[in-house]
Amino acid sequence: MTPRQTEILKFVNNFLQQNIHSPTYQEIRAGLKINSLTSVAQGCKALERRGLITKEKNQHRSIDITEKGIVKLSRSNDIKV
Repeated sequence: MTPRQTEILKFVNNFLQQNIHSPTYQEIRAGLKINSLTSVAQGCKALERRGLITKEKNQHRSIDITEKGIVKLSRSNDIKV
């Protein structure tokens, strides 16, 4: 997993802990200071291919962390799950 993908996964996790809904790509871009939405979309697609997140097609705020993603996060020392 790339450092950017790790950042996105952690951001989504933190956002979900603080809100009742998942972040939009725009919120991820702004929160991580990423220049383009394409970079966010590519990072999310890669996380989805790895089975760490799910996202409903054509649905806003539909990113969710899978069990596999939770396990991955729990192995990180610097994040609460």
